[in-house]
Amino acid sequence: MTEAPLELKSQLYSQGVIFIVVIAWGFMGFEIAQYRLVNLYESPIEWISWATFLFISMFPVLIGITWKMKTSISYSEPTWDFREREITIAEYETMMKQYRGAYQHVLSIIDYSMIILAALLIPTAIFFPFALMRTSFYLIAATPVIFGLLVMIFGIVFANFTYKYIPNEATPYFPFISPTPFHNFVGLMEQAPGISWAGVHATLGEAGGYFTVREPKPVARIEDIESVARVECQLSDSGNLIRIVSVLQLEGSEELVVADESPSKLTPYLVAQIVRKTLLAYIEARGEKELLKEVLEDVENHLKRFSPTS
Repeated sequence: MTEAPLELKSQLYSQGVIFIVVIAWGFMGFEIAQYRLVNLYESPIEWISWATFLFISMFPVLIGITWKMKTSISYSEPTWDFREREITIAEYETMMKQYRGAYQHVLSIIDYSMIILAALLIPTAIFFPFALMRTSFYLIAATPVIFGLLVMIFGIVFANFTYKYIPNEATPYFPFISPTPFHNFVGLMEQAPGISWAGVHATLGEAGGYFTVREPKPVARIEDIESVARVECQLSDSGNLIRIVSVLQLEGSEELVVADESPSKLTPYLVAQIVRKTLLAYIEARGEKELLKEVLEDVENHLKRFSPTS
């Protein structure tokens, strides 16, 4: 049995420290609000300065704790059992959702929802007292409590964001490629003539009960020669298109790259051009023109109809 690649240490201590820090800063927020909001309208800058300082002072403390928490995991390279698979975009999306949930402790992800929430919490906490100062006595009296609670919520949100973002030594071996940009590329390839199927090609590795997803990329299979010909998009880590290539794998020979384009934008017309080149390369190598006659005609008619010069 393959040994597990990750050694996970208990994180209860670090979680407890984060809880204590959040409570402590919430209490400090309550105390600051009690004393500084008394003269809010006479000296608003003083309140804003104290409140801003309180939030900023949380950053190094929470970053330090979450960094120690995330980097406590150790990684040892196992013997991965790799296999290649082609799946639909829906299957890839489901798989990456499960992957993200299962491996938060090793993935490095920018959670934009947490950034937005944290960015909204700070100005809300600082400026909401101005809106309450001319309301009822009970709301004014509750302002320090509300401010303290908002400080605590911010601390939890910020700690969650930093934990997800900070990498550790296992992160490079568990890459996460968001399925979001794949939808557009797969959809565009499906619109091109001569394409019978489009989805995602990925290399899946399994070891010791863990799995990793390597080099996922949008791919399409060419009609009537699906088993030997594919069109694939090569993307950067950020999901931007680097190039689109067409690969032909003839029996008893190495893979042949028929087309290698580096377009600024992927279009069905470009995919159709690449499909045509691949079909012609297959016909030249195998001489089976009649087999692909109908597909080739469909592609060429599409290219004539949508030619930029027509």
